[in-house]
Amino acid sequence: MPETLLDYANRELTRIEEKRQAAIEAQGGHPFLGPIPEGESTLRLLAELPKEGRYGKLFTIQKLNEDTLYSQTIREESPLYREYLEALKTAPCTLKIIRVGQDKSNTRYSVTVMPK
Repeated sequence: MPETLLDYANRELTRIEEKRQAAIEAQGGHPFLGPIPEGESTLRLLAELPKEGRYGKLFTIQKLNEDTLYSQTIREESPLYREYLEALKTAPCTLKIIRVGQDKSNTRYSVTVMPK
């Protein structure tokens, strides 16, 4: 039975995603956390030293009710970086992050460390 274009595309997408994940893990990293959505989000900041990333420091994050660990890139020039460093003093901790705005020019974050 001939292979369809859909079958081929799905198989290739699966293959390159597995290859990408293996490369990330081979470097000792975690998959990257996507953008924080507008509104309120709750994440767990883990007690690990941030690593040097290509675009900033990589903090180890975990979504609540998930076992997967993620890397979140934060630029040192960002006000968010200072807030994460303050939170890192009490890590592991739960962060309540409120994002307002949708692009680089008007996005603001508020980070609160939740009581244990």
